[in-house]
Amino acid sequence: MPEGRHQCEAIANFPKDDQKQIDLTNQRFTSPSHPDGFGPAKAAKIRDAVHTHLCPTY
Repeated sequence: MPEGRHQCEAIANFPKDDQKQIDLTNQRFTSPSHPDGFGPAKAAKIRDAVHTHLCPTY
């Protein structure tokens, strides 16, 4: 799950910039049916899940 670990780096590097974290999440997490990401609302939920489960100390 390299995307999750990379997202942890974004959380650590931009701790007070929610919009930057969400933008990076949307760029990083894609699928064949969503090649441009899942949108800001879902990206925020993905970011929160990554933060909670992979890097809660950041």
